[in-house]
Amino acid sequence: MTHDISDEKLRLIAEMDRKIGEFMQKRADVVNKIIYTTATLRAGDAVKIYDQAGVLLGTGTIVQPLFLKRQGIITYRVRRDEGDVFTNEEYRLERID
Repeated sequence: MTHDISDEKLRLIAEMDRKIGEFMQKRADVVNKIIYTTATLRAGDAVKIYDQAGVLLGTGTIVQPLFLKRQGIITYRVRRDEGDVFTNEEYRLERID
């Protein structure tokens, strides 16, 4: 069974969707600003990639900083010079100056 929803209620739903969308965009803007001001590495920075034992695995560049909400940490998406992209939770990064 289906029923029509009045135009007034449809307008109310559309308005709420718009307001929620605006709020979520503002939230994303604030979170991104915090991430980018807190991150020590920036997109495009060249880095050396080390494993947990301190063995140099190679080099790459930062694609973007990421916020891992559950762990409350900033990590990085990295593109190795070989081309693969990964996040560095298991690796140590060192900026190449």
